[in-house]
Amino acid sequence: MQLQLTINGSVVSSVTLPEIANGTKCTINYLWNPSEAATYNITAYAPPVPDENITINNVRTKFISVHYPLINPVEGQYANYTINIYDEYGSIEGTMQWNFTYDHYVEPYIIYVTVDFKDQYGYVGSAWMTVNTMTRYVESGVWAGMWYPGWIETNIDVGSTLNLLIGLVKVNGSKILTIPPRIIDCWEISTFDGWYQYYYWYDKASGLWIRMEGVDIYGNRMELFLTDTNIPIGKRYEHDLGVSLSVPRQIQPKETSNIVANVYNLGLNNETDVQLQLLINSTLADSIEIPQLNNGTYYSLNYSWIPPSEGAYNITAYVLPVPNENVTANNVVSQIVHALYVKVAVISDYKELTVVAPILDSMQIGYDAYYSNSFKLYTENLTLLLKYETVIFYNTYRADNHTRIFYS
Repeated sequence: MQLQLTINGSVVSSVTLPEIANGTKCTINYLWNPSEAATYNITAYAPPVPDENITINNVRTKFISVHYPLINPVEGQYANYTINIYDEYGSIEGTMQWNFTYDHYVEPYIIYVTVDFKDQYGYVGSAWMTVNTMTRYVESGVWAGMWYPGWIETNIDVGSTLNLLIGLVKVNGSKILTIPPRIIDCWEISTFDGWYQYYYWYDKASGLWIRMEGVDIYGNRMELFLTDTNIPIGKRYEHDLGVSLSVPRQIQPKETSNIVANVYNLGLNNETDVQLQLLINSTLADSIEIPQLNNGTYYSLNYSWIPPSEGAYNITAYVLPVPNENVTANNVVSQIVHALYVKVAVISDYKELTVVAPILDSMQIGYDAYYSNSFKLYTENLTLLLKYETVIFYNTYRADNHTRIFYS
């Protein structure tokens, strides 16, 4: 009796037994190290013995796909996102956060991913899932049974198909996105689920999810965008400066606010005589020349600003291109801020009135938000309440649980 093991038609191992008792078996163990990524034909075959007439079960074949993992998360890497929800007028009516952490491998090629989130009502929570890095299939947890959307393979091109969420999608194009301070060359994918038309953008270099936009059948829009990550993203250029801008969410006229403009050296070379500018309504407010900015480092320009009156202001950070810097889309970033007098207090027992904030923002009404009133008792502080023209508060412990508005 003979047993053979073949790979792609070549015998790699065999054994011959002078006799095998009925009801017993013969086993071949073969340690195999495939030389390259490919699909292999693995076959076990037992040549018929004399007088054996039924031979259909003498051969068994399996086709094995050998490939590298589609994604390669490193334990401890993370990617944080902000999600904005817009009303029919284009104003933000809600903001959420998703923070993905690639925590640890539970077994080879199975990564445990945690998701910390905050919804538009202020509720915070967490979830988890396990993702097969060979296939990107979510094997258990919150998105079980779907194809992981947070990271895709990089060996693709326009026209390629890949699995995303519930099925196959096609890469329709590419797009350059600026995610301060970086400029990211992305693949673009679009899907329609019957309600929302979605557009996804993924970094060509790493495969990381960079941005998503969705528009429903009524024209209402939402967007997701990357805000922070320790995963290397984007292409490295010989010379590449980028800027980011930090402005307080709330600014009052005739009061001092701190604006921070950052310049990053994202290129492969050290740079000299780097000129960083801060402009307010297109007027130069401050600038500095940095004698040397080493690659992988950054410099912060802090500016104390007193807006003279209520209104909208265009705050811009700009770094002049250095010699041989050819990609300059990330050399400038702007933000529109509204200087408003604070006239309204929004007080929640927990965070129930978080939903009011986007409404006041869209109406350009300045406000202060107070949370956890149930034990901090802001509504019993008359001195605090009299600072505002209007107080909006929510009281959980009343039988009717109503929101109340008081005017001074």
